[in-house]
Amino acid sequence: MSRRQRAFDLAFATAGLALFAMPVATIGAAVRAEDGGHMTPEQLEQGYTWTYRHLFSAASIWARRPEDPAAVLPYLAMSTLYKRANPVWELLIRTRTTQAVWSPLVERSRPRHVAGRRALAARETAVLPGPAPAYAGV
Repeated sequence: MSRRQRAFDLAFATAGLALFAMPVATIGAAVRAEDGGHMTPEQLEQGYTWTYRHLFSAASIWARRPEDPAAVLPYLAMSTLYKRANPVWELLIRTRTTQAVWSPLVERSRPRHVAGRRALAARETAVLPGPAPAYAGV
């Protein structure tokens, strides 16, 4: 496993990406219900903030860059725009240029994502080598 893949796997596992889809107040209620209240909302928010800053820091984004040199620039543009440039998003939305900016980046990255999904699917369906199964009398 490459250094980049290890960094990505660690960041993905540590982040609990489902957390990024929910407001902090919702997460706090869920933690209190599931964990018996062992984490305060303030602790949760601090952890969320730390995780977000760490996962989407420039160093972390760079560590997870694709190995294909042609995919690096679109990846960096998407990662920066998506998680580190909220004022730019506000401008894009206000000027109605979101699709004009975002679509080319998505299309440029699509082949890499499709290839990655295919590789995962192939790995999941691969037959593991080993002795042939024994069938009783058949």
